[in-house]
Amino acid sequence: MKLMAPFGVPLKFNWSILILLGLLAYQGGIVLGSLCFTLLVISTLFHEYSHVWMGLKLGYRPKMVIFFALGAAALFENMPTDPKQELKISLAGPIGSLVLALICAPFALLFHNFIFYYLLAINVLLGLFNMLPLYPADGGRVLYCILAKFMSRIKAVKIASFVSYVLCCVGMVFCVIFKMWFMMIVFAFLCVFANVQQKQLIARLNLENY
Repeated sequence: MKLMAPFGVPLKFNWSILILLGLLAYQGGIVLGSLCFTLLVISTLFHEYSHVWMGLKLGYRPKMVIFFALGAAALFENMPTDPKQELKISLAGPIGSLVLALICAPFALLFHNFIFYYLLAINVLLGLFNMLPLYPADGGRVLYCILAKFMSRIKAVKIASFVSYVLCCVGMVFCVIFKMWFMMIVFAFLCVFANVQQKQLIARLNLENY
């Protein structure tokens, strides 16, 4: 399902979000699970549209924001080739999540309301998790942009991807130990996606250098 959303950038919901809704409803009941799902969607979209806002500010054309069971992504028609600009776009999401958490914090302390506590917690988690150096998530892109200042972009993306592989493997081991099956799927997905994104970026960089 595709909708128009902030900044005129289409928002697409993949059918797999029903799996996420089902998991939350199973764990917390229909009412609480649906509420948590709604607040998670709002928080995630705020995060992604923070990327969109920064991209528009820097002159890049957002194609759409897509939301699926394992997360969401802001897709651009023309991704930046300058690591400095990609760094700004990558940081915008986590910063947006932490800003929203700071906005919710006084309301949570003042009203002791579940909604504000949940928004505070989920946005802190979104901000911090996305800053982990897991390529091609935000933190992995930040690592790539920093490395690209000191070496070629091809070497930088290879190192960022390798770091992501190692951390994802460690994360999957912990997920097995503590039976966090959903997060194990997330880490496995990031491993596969890192390889795909690395190949795409290297191919694009080779074309630019050709």
